[in-house]
Amino acid sequence: MNSTYKDPPQEKINQLLLINSQKNFPKLIEESRILISKYPNSFIIWTLFGIANTNLQKNKIALKAFKKATDLNPFDYNAFNNLGLSLKDNGYLEDAINSFERALKLKPDFFQTYYNLGLAYKAQGNLRKARKAYEHSLKLQPDYHKALNNLGNVLKDLNNFEEAIIVFKKSLSIKPNDSITHNNLAVLLKKKGDYLGALQAYDKAVSINPNYEKAKAERINLKSYIADWSFYNEGRQQISLLGISNQSIMPFSLLALDDSPKRHRLRSEIYAKAQFGKPKLASSFISGEKSGKIKIGYFSSDYKEHPVALLISKVIRLHNREVFDIYGYSLGQPKNDFMRVELVRSFDVFKDFHNTKNNDIMKVVREDKID
Repeated sequence: MNSTYKDPPQEKINQLLLINSQKNFPKLIEESRILISKYPNSFIIWTLFGIANTNLQKNKIALKAFKKATDLNPFDYNAFNNLGLSLKDNGYLEDAINSFERALKLKPDFFQTYYNLGLAYKAQGNLRKARKAYEHSLKLQPDYHKALNNLGNVLKDLNNFEEAIIVFKKSLSIKPNDSITHNNLAVLLKKKGDYLGALQAYDKAVSINPNYEKAKAERINLKSYIADWSFYNEGRQQISLLGISNQSIMPFSLLALDDSPKRHRLRSEIYAKAQFGKPKLASSFISGEKSGKIKIGYFSSDYKEHPVALLISKVIRLHNREVFDIYGYSLGQPKNDFMRVELVRSFDVFKDFHNTKNNDIMKVVREDKID
């Protein structure tokens, strides 16, 4: 530990802890700055300064604060856990994973760090490692509701629907009034064709949280799917307001129910920002001089018997091969039906990425020099 490590008087620390408990984060930043100038090697002050900036989404400042805290006390497992979360918030996923693993070396039974490790692997697109991390968290804390819910989502993404349903139901047995888990369960029940069960789960989610726009939109979509139009006359104005302010919904859920291209675009923009944020690798695709053919890449999780696939297959075939090279990138679970076979033949190059991490996908696409 740093030999110049020094904290302010306990009274000052208690004052900061009280401000933190009151969630007055602007004041916590202000008071912490004053104390940092006097006690630049105080581990607790740098930690509280990082927490305050994290809560105000000042992620870069928070990252510097948590890094300073780990430098001051390299034996504190919670410091590396905080650093890992901050690295993840800043998009440094591999570094975040390393920091969480460092925390676990210091405290192997820290269930929250295994949970956070799962979040980082999930963000990285490594679903199998995310699953293992959540499962390890649950071995240490079997009733950890957040880990159960996130494990259910990973199982869903891995197409293990039956296991995911079991996990979500277990999560609800622990926290029955969690609207998000009811919504997640409804999504899976709908996928399995249990429409009445899904409708009941959506009803429960909305009854718990009447302002839950995602659940409301999916509930409306499901009702239209089963030709239950009872909602329409009484909810037309409500439909137009969903997903256009501060909550994201699936853009396609209201596509056939709202005749406003402007609102559809706004829903898509809000959804994309919430799901993906700002693309961190966009600059990698800025090209300089080009020679030879123009390379076009098509990305889809639906290279199978699907309405869009049926419509676009001819477009792909008819590209002028003297001018273009056409690449297909498959992101979803492959389904080897006649449409996929047809599409694979139509591309000049076809690559299956359904089990590939996002960063590795981006690396391959950069190497392919897609225009």
